[in-house]
Amino acid sequence: MQPCSFHDRGSDGMSRQSPTLVLLPGNMCDARLWLGDGPVAGAVPLLAGHKIHHADLGHDDSIAGMAARTLGAVDGPLIACGFSMGAIV
Repeated sequence: MQPCSFHDRGSDGMSRQSPTLVLLPGNMCDARLWLGDGPVAGAVPLLAGHKIHHADLGHDDSIAGMAARTLGAVDGPLIACGFSMGAIV
């Protein structure tokens, strides 16, 4: 497999900001889901060189709160990748 590429150019030919990949874990999971020996860790090296944000969903007691905290932690465009509860966020 080839690494993903998010290089984008607008209609004016100017380069746009690459989106941040936001990884949203499931209930009772954290960043370890995506790293090390986690079940989906094999996909993360394919994204080398791209901005990645590991959402910390353990501080809020509502989906809306989790979403607000996550959005507040990321500047610019993003691509959300969620597992289980993270997909709901």
